[in-house]
Amino acid sequence: PVVLREEATAQRYGVSRATIRQIFHRLVGDGLLEHLPRRGWRLRPLRREDLDAYIEFRVAAERTALELGKHRLEEKDLRTMLAANRLPKKATEQPRPDGRLHAYLVEKSGNPYIADFFARHGKYYETLFAWEALDRAAALQAIRHHRAILEALIARDWNAAGDRLEEHIRTNHPVLQQLLASQQEDPS
Repeated sequence: PVVLREEATAQRYGVSRATIRQIFHRLVGDGLLEHLPRRGWRLRPLRREDLDAYIEFRVAAERTALELGKHRLEEKDLRTMLAANRLPKKATEQPRPDGRLHAYLVEKSGNPYIADFFARHGKYYETLFAWEALDRAAALQAIRHHRAILEALIARDWNAAGDRLEEHIRTNHPVLQQLLASQQEDPS
């Protein structure tokens, strides 16, 4: 892992160390960087146990958000998100999953503690998931999952929607899972 130093980074970008320190602290707050006292800063490493713990809590939080907010969901909004999660018509077209559904469920839950969890811990994982969506197979899988969840929500089949949501959260990280598996095989 590369350790970033304030002085060298400030010189490289022609700004003050104080500016760099503020930016780095903001990135620490977003969960993207770690501060190593008297050594510098580094990108937060991806650890299997962290991802597993996040996924477990995310399943519980989003299922709870769905249960709390299900009667406040608006069909028009759901249909808009369904249309945005369209499968590409050509093999050369890059699929673009629309993940607004997750934030929508949290918002509609009206639960400030669920919202706080994602505000505090979600940016790191949102960044990883956005990177992962550059993989065509992972993006197609995300679109299919989102469509299945949204179709169940539109049908007001709450049990199916919850089950599909949980399946999506638990299984929609093939690139990260491969990366973590390769790290275990070669821990250097």
